[in-house]
Amino acid sequence: MNPQQEYWSNPRDKPNKPEAYAKRELNNRSHFLFKILEKYSHRKNHILEIGCNVGRNLNYLHEKGFLNLHGIELNAHAVELMKKVYPSMYEHSNISVNSIEGAVPLLKDNSFKIVISFAVLMHLPFESDFVMKEIVRITENYLITVEDERQLILGDRHFPRDYKRVFEYLGMREVDSGKCPVKDLESYTWRIFKKC
Repeated sequence: MNPQQEYWSNPRDKPNKPEAYAKRELNNRSHFLFKILEKYSHRKNHILEIGCNVGRNLNYLHEKGFLNLHGIELNAHAVELMKKVYPSMYEHSNISVNSIEGAVPLLKDNSFKIVISFAVLMHLPFESDFVMKEIVRITENYLITVEDERQLILGDRHFPRDYKRVFEYLGMREVDSGKCPVKDLESYTWRIFKKC
């Protein structure tokens, strides 16, 4: 386990604990994601959220009628909390407790119509860049990223990248993007990529 995986498997600071991600006041983030998916997805599509934490985004989608939800989460405590906080979503979803680097290479080509990363890829160290190619491989149609791309190194848990450059180099085409309109995430960039 690298230092970033060690941290995210059991975050010590309060804002990054799973309990903080389950707060209903953060549903505005999930609503923003839902509005994107409404345009690019059907309710029956298989959708994977990489780094789903306690499952707030997946639960919001589940409540809006999305049927085939999948998640990868490193933090086992977050998944245990998910079972208690969002039991219906958990029961009807496929959640894997694993690192992104460990889980994504095991998935089949074109497994998911849509793959989502919401403030997760920015925490992958640069030595994990191999996983970007794997993400493209498992994506059938669209990849949605909502990430802080600023070129500032903020401690040892933030590794900003230009995701347009990263994923277009790997054969995807950006079809839409913008600055995130969600409070406290205004510095983040959202991007939608289509597999070519």
